Amino acid sequence: MAQVPIEIKNKHVAILRCRTWCDWPESGRYVSRGYKEPLHLPNGDPVYLSVHIVTYGRRKRPEIELPRPLAATSGPIVWRGHMDSGYWLGLHFVKAPEDTIPVTFHYEPPYEGDIDIQLHIGLASEATADELIQLAAPVCTSMLAFVNLALGELAIPVAPVQVRELGSKGSSFATSIVVAVRERGCITEDLAKQVADGFVYARADMSPVEVRAVSAAARRYLTSLTETDAIDKYCDLWESCEFSAMFESAKGGKVGKIALALASHLRRCGVDVTKTQVERGLKLKDLYETRGRIVHNAVDSAGEIAEKTKLLEAVAAELLRYRFGLPCLTNGRICDSLSIAFGATTAHRHATDGITRR
Repeated sequence: MAQVPIEIKNKHVAILRCRTWCDWPESGRYVSRGYKEPLHLPNGDPVYLSVHIVTYGRRKRPEIELPRPLAATSGPIVWRGHMDSGYWLGLHFVKAPEDTIPVTFHYEPPYEGDIDIQLHIGLASEATADELIQLAAPVCTSMLAFVNLALGELAIPVAPVQVRELGSKGSSFATSIVVAVRERGCITEDLAKQVADGFVYARADMSPVEVRAVSAAARRYLTSLTETDAIDKYCDLWESCEFSAMFESAKGGKVGKIALALASHLRRCGVDVTKTQVERGLKLKDLYETRGRIVHNAVDSAGEIAEKTKLLEAVAAELLRYRFGLPCLTNGRICDSLSIAFGATTAHRHATDGITRR
């Protein structure tokens, strides 16, 4: 066991519940030695960890039938990421501004064939739930990958990583979700008719190479909508941007191509803006460098990425609108950001006012 040169004042356990394929021993707990985690809390404090693999009831033939929940006392209950109602996009719960929706979490015991990757956490200071999740999730997922590779397993998560505080009188926990507010549009019969023809016109005008690129951009964009990992979502969105802008002839590499494509798109929709203004106003180079730090150096900051992802999602969407010949959102995040930066003027037109050909 690792020596702990500090007084442990706060103890927590993070749980990643997984569905297995192999036949594990029933009702077991397999505990690692304690160690000092190489990554620290945001305040610089060290973290001491121990990994537990916890097994529950067997499920010998997982391909035959669905697993059944075990007794309520068989293991800790967790929220498995599902609710009886609501509109989910990844781990985001989407609602309209006028909606008032009660949100109820259903906690369930382990199912047959479930195992837990449990991370026991010792801290010298307090940490927020978000900080603990950000710390625990990469360790738990790395441990699960190790299990699969070392044992030939096919285990996958069936619930988000959840953290409990351990105390002398038991454990306590809370669950939170992200609520995304979005207005609900009304699709008229005319718009429904236009969109069918609009896609055909756009597709027929593309070359075979362009079709492959736009298809890849669309696929990455759609994947990003339901992606539950922040890093994967960011990378999906950047790749969508690259595919959408790959045919532009511009200086400045990928960033220059994206800036030129956006500038052309915005000017076509009545926005008085230049390529340089787009690149600077939207900080496209910074978005690109963040992607580089993620991919090449495995460096990321959850808070920083969350804010940049919102802008990158808007950029990816507008680039796809450009490739499909759709009008830009002149009342959206892109034009708002440019207006703040440069006072760019717009023709203010809603996206559904017309579905146009290029």
